[in-house]
Amino acid sequence: SMKFARIGFWTSITSLLGMGAVYKYTQIEREHDSMLIKRNIKLLEDKVNAIQTMQEKEKALYYNPYNYDAYIKAYPQHESIFKDGLPSDENVGVNDGFVCSHNFERRIPNWVVHEITAEEMAKGRVANRQHCHFNNRTPDVPSHLRASNYDYSKSDYVRGHLCPAGDNVQKSQAAMDASFILNTNIIPQNKENNSKYWYKLESHCRHALLKKFDKLRIISGPMFVSYKEPIAKEDEGKRYKKQKKYVEYEVVGKNQVAVPPMLYKVLLCEKKMEEGGKRKIGVAAFAIPNTPIDKDIPLMKFQVPVDMIKKTCGISIVPNIENATLYDLCQEDPSLCNFES
Repeated sequence: SMKFARIGFWTSITSLLGMGAVYKYTQIEREHDSMLIKRNIKLLEDKVNAIQTMQEKEKALYYNPYNYDAYIKAYPQHESIFKDGLPSDENVGVNDGFVCSHNFERRIPNWVVHEITAEEMAKGRVANRQHCHFNNRTPDVPSHLRASNYDYSKSDYVRGHLCPAGDNVQKSQAAMDASFILNTNIIPQNKENNSKYWYKLESHCRHALLKKFDKLRIISGPMFVSYKEPIAKEDEGKRYKKQKKYVEYEVVGKNQVAVPPMLYKVLLCEKKMEEGGKRKIGVAAFAIPNTPIDKDIPLMKFQVPVDMIKKTCGISIVPNIENATLYDLCQEDPSLCNFES
């Protein structure tokens, strides 16, 4: 069999050129490389200084220099979402009712964040979901990376909302319409889960939580969790048997839309702050299997640490928030983390 040996870069080049196996590093080349190193260090220093200056001036959102002033000007209703910091800055899309991050490979959102208020929910209906149709018309996603209704038509899943249509009833028809865009707000969801347990969670947010709080920010998204391969019978008891981990998920349709095995919601509940006061925000996170769930299972059974959602899904929760105290909502008042009977 042919054997390969590791050889130095310059040795291989000089051999090919018939220059022998020895290459002398000349003084000219040494000075040239030194100059390149100094230039690269200067460029790096300039970049760091620019970021620091920008953070001082603008309190740069999240950890990069993106400037969302244009979005805030076009969608002032989302100003607090942008100022507190987005979960991530990957393929961000903004609509009248919510802000989202598109996952081009999986054809679903990475996350969707929106807000509802008690004042808003007290208003009359201004939008009608009967006028809406699921579609993939969004300029934020290249046409060849969009999901289609045909992907869902012969699958075992329905088109599930991350930002619920019901949370847009009092906003506007434009917000309601946007909630039906496939790549932007829709994931393949188990039918029973969508119409029962997930719906109960959405209703709990709209009604029970807004009785206690003035504003609720909701971050929703898919979870792709890893699992360990089972140990073969002959390997049971072996001390050093290493178990491999995998992340697997089903895809549906011609466009291979990813089916998340779990879904999550992170809730940030806030009362009106007195002028000059400090914000106090109750936080709760839930990881819900994308399967049928018995209606009698308490919601608290699915509560998880916020850090688990952040690490598993690669997101942050209000990374730029200032002058605020975050507390565990379920620990402070367990009744708020269970459905009303």
